[in-house]
Amino acid sequence: MLSWADVDVFPIAPLTIAAAEDLITRLEFNEKVKGNFTKLLRKDLFRTHYEFVSVPLLCTIMLLTYSDSGYISKNRHEFFEDAFTALWSKHDGRKDDFERHRYTGLQKNEFSKILTAFAMSSYSSADYNMRESHFHRHFEAAIRLSGVSCKEEDFLQDLTISTSLAVQDGPYIRFCHRAFQEYFSALFICEMSDTLVGRMIEEISDRMETDNVLPLVLSINDEKIEKHWILPSMKMIAAFVETADRDVDTYARTIVGEGEATSGIDIFNTMYKIRILYQFDPGFQLLRSAYDAARDMKIRVNRMGKGVFERDRRNFLNLTQRLMAKYERRSSALDELLSRSEHDTRIQSEP
Repeated sequence: MLSWADVDVFPIAPLTIAAAEDLITRLEFNEKVKGNFTKLLRKDLFRTHYEFVSVPLLCTIMLLTYSDSGYISKNRHEFFEDAFTALWSKHDGRKDDFERHRYTGLQKNEFSKILTAFAMSSYSSADYNMRESHFHRHFEAAIRLSGVSCKEEDFLQDLTISTSLAVQDGPYIRFCHRAFQEYFSALFICEMSDTLVGRMIEEISDRMETDNVLPLVLSINDEKIEKHWILPSMKMIAAFVETADRDVDTYARTIVGEGEATSGIDIFNTMYKIRILYQFDPGFQLLRSAYDAARDMKIRVNRMGKGVFERDRRNFLNLTQRLMAKYERRSSALDELLSRSEHDTRIQSEP
């Protein structure tokens, strides 16, 4: 009897622009939409959205998104939002008013709640290829986290058939692309309680180099990550950064991870993550190279020139000042709004 161990699995080569155009041409879809999409593909989509248009299934999803919204957003989270809307209301390009059956019977906002919870549960466990037992565990977690109820089999059918957001590949179930799992995980974080979101962000912050969940959170709801994770972290490193101009060597050792173990390692990790999140220039590799060069030449960083480290220090000072001013303005504006509302209420209630 044939088992999965007897099957050879080969990865699919990425589509070239010619192959992507050929794929679109062969699809049974509105010819005008296909023509306009192909022009857009040649113009810049193959460059700006390569990770999607180079994969057959995702290229098809992008065509459907274009058909539904009339454009492809260059903003990552807006593109995913448009794609989900298109897939949820998916119609057959050959038939007007044709809509796929939805097995759960859930409304879009209800399905979104359980989907984001499912994505977060599977993502936090690093389950990207789920066997049936793993899928069941994350579905049960999603029910508890979202408060939305449906049958597991119906959820699976809507996930894989009605929306095509996931695929069954042999004994595994996975999102059609990791990027969708990351996007829905980011949505879940954006809706989390303020009292818990900082802990969740810290829990997954070590993945900053390998995925886009936290950059997506920053793009969708900046307050969730800036106010509840970055600003508290900044308080820990503010004094260190402000005084570093007097001792560049200590600053350099700390930010490359060779400072004192008592507090330096925490400062290093925090600054390392924030540097990635905001795409600071210089990045860590340049800072590390400058430090290693000084060490190899057996000279102090101060003697070699401190420009690159001063730029890094200035990046953190500017970020701290910008965020503090930003949230002070928001708080002040909210206080003003509430005061005006209370004043208007008193005026209306006076005889």
